[in-house]
Amino acid sequence: MNTQKKIFLLPYRFQIVGCVIAVVSTVVFFWGLFTSNKPAIQNDWMTFGYAFLLFGVFLIGLSREKVEDEFTLFMRTRSALTAIAIMLGLRIILALTLSILAVSVSAETFNNPHLARVGKALLKLTNYSGAFILYFLLYKVRLARYNIRMARESQEENDQTA
Repeated sequence: MNTQKKIFLLPYRFQIVGCVIAVVSTVVFFWGLFTSNKPAIQNDWMTFGYAFLLFGVFLIGLSREKVEDEFTLFMRTRSALTAIAIMLGLRIILALTLSILAVSVSAETFNNPHLARVGKALLKLTNYSGAFILYFLLYKVRLARYNIRMARESQEENDQTA
């Protein structure tokens, strides 16, 4: 009897679709960044590019691999937990830093628009989309390192038998 629960993952072909969407949306994002003189929050091209980039990364991150086994599930889980821990740690550090700045510096310095822009950017970086992008990057890097190690070990076995 198979007691292992089946997790929901998209078919492998969604990784290809996600890659195309991510590349096109990244180009759109940077095109909007460099061609518009509007602030980033009001720039429609940047907003659409960022939204579709997240959608593309979502498709890639939640699609099956060509070979989906228990080890890839373990790597997915480990990457998700690592991403959550890192983002939580960054949020705590950011909250403490902003609290210390609010108490220790003058009101004029704390209300500096550049400092506020940096704080908002850091808050956006540590939100759910940032955590998902970090999960995706951690998972793909770990999977690539594992595949390289397995290929190297296979090559060494072939060299020893030859």
